[in-house]
Amino acid sequence: MKRNKLVIRIADNVKPARFEITPEAVNNFFNHLEKTLEGVPPENIFNFDETNFTDDPSRKKCIVRRGLRRIERKSVHSKQAFSVMFWGSATGVYLAPMVVYKALNVYTSWTEGGPLNTAYASSKSGWFDSRAFEIWFFSVFLPHARTLAGTKVMIGDNLASHFSEPVISCCKRENIRFCPLIPNTTHILQPLDVAVFRPTKINWRSILDNWRMESRSTGCIPKDTFPQLLSRVCHKLDTEHLISGFAACGLVPINREKVLQRLPGCKILTSDPGGEGTLDVLNESCLSILKQHCAPSSKPSRKSRGKKVIPGKPVDENQLEKEVNWVCQYCEQAWNNDDNNRWIVCDICDPAFHLQCSGLKYKRKQYDEIDLDNIHFACDDCS
Repeated sequence: MKRNKLVIRIADNVKPARFEITPEAVNNFFNHLEKTLEGVPPENIFNFDETNFTDDPSRKKCIVRRGLRRIERKSVHSKQAFSVMFWGSATGVYLAPMVVYKALNVYTSWTEGGPLNTAYASSKSGWFDSRAFEIWFFSVFLPHARTLAGTKVMIGDNLASHFSEPVISCCKRENIRFCPLIPNTTHILQPLDVAVFRPTKINWRSILDNWRMESRSTGCIPKDTFPQLLSRVCHKLDTEHLISGFAACGLVPINREKVLQRLPGCKILTSDPGGEGTLDVLNESCLSILKQHCAPSSKPSRKSRGKKVIPGKPVDENQLEKEVNWVCQYCEQAWNNDDNNRWIVCDICDPAFHLQCSGLKYKRKQYDEIDLDNIHFACDDCS
């Protein structure tokens, strides 16, 4: 290992869908992105992403005497979580966030003491659905976008709840290009995910610990207290983190090599000034074995919700026309025009299921009442 300048690192576990991102998909994305961002100044390029703040202080390092194997720390915590939408520009400017509570309604006391101009909404699941996203777009993003001259670009996740007809129609009228990312690539293409959320969560845990000691509270975080804690988090957001996030993802300035060199199987850039510029890590015999056992599966692609949006290219209204041609991934029965079943699609990998085959738990009388457009669903492979 010393002779070949190798080191040991702990590998992060990633799902197959993320591991199977191909250089061709990344190159196609940047080909479209270059046209999308052409002539757009950095202050008009925005990235948005949802994250959650949990009532979990996480594990802490402790100094103890030698020989102790199990260390326990008394700490109050729960499974409570708050969904928050963050967004900012390529120049490092953070704008007002949005909070979604797990509740049926939002009360005035739940909106006091938070960051200036923050929007609030609620949903049954506590996640962002199409209704919450429309509230964020029209009450938070659009007012700021109208103060800017020229074309605006918003870059975000490739989720169906983001592509509602009112949002896409408004983007066309207001000269806003809605640019979706490649599915399952937020860990390498989402600036907020790459450079901002980790330090933000570290600050959140510190703020949470301090609040527990100050308030002596032993229960869940009250909803009328969370905006004040979120305000403390937003005060610690670092401009440089967001700028470096756009650069690390190769978005601003555009540099596809930043992403390609992070893909498994791609050639790695070497830091040796006297080298040839790349380093082949594995010989052909090793690569043939890895390709045989670890290569992306050759299963045929599944048709699902209709026309897919093209990553890197502005979403157009015509792409929202649905052409349904589903096959239930559990019972393998195909959809037809006389099909009276209800269908649900996985939010992550996109296969379709009959509602009764999906594994969702519901009462029989609720079958026709479930709002399938706004419910969060992940299949067994993704959950």
